[in-house]
Order: sequence, then C-alpha cells, then structure tokens
Amino acid sequence: MFNDDGAQWDCSIVDISETGAKVRSRADLEAGSFINMKITKFNDLRRAEVMWIRDGFLGLRFVIKIDKHQKEMAEFFKLVGKYGRP
Repeated sequence: MFNDDGAQWDCSIVDISETGAKVRSRADLEAGSFINMKITKFNDLRRAEVMWIRDGFLGLRFVIKIDKHQKEMAEFFKLVGKYGRP
C-alpha cells in the first residue's frame, strides 16, 4: 500500500470482496484517508478509502469495485475461494 505522499506500507489481505478489503498492516493512517493498494501478482492497482482502523487491521472501500470477470482478478478470486482467506 502507498499514499499520494509516497509513504509505503506492507499489508496482508485478510478478506476481500468486489467492493473492499480487510488488511493487516502497521500503516500510520486515519479513517477517511485514501491509499493505493497494489496486488502485484495480479497486476492490479486499486484506490481505496480507509473506512476503519482497529487492532492492526484496516477496512478499505475501493473507489472502483473489482471486476471479478477480468482475467487476472477472476484468477485471484478463484484462489481465494479455493484456499480460503488468510
């Protein structure tokens, strides 16, 4: 994840849907701020608003929802379904 000021944070996706994600991160952010989340393996860059922060987790709402039928993201959701969410 990174913001418009160039700050970067590692994160782990805990749960994801077409409209948002729950991630584990030590990011120093506030609710209402915007970040960019790069899912490198699937070449997806997603703008998101931080909706909540709690106990090392962040709730993100995607500005543009994920198209589950796009080739790379369809594969991603298939893997999430097969292996469960971390």
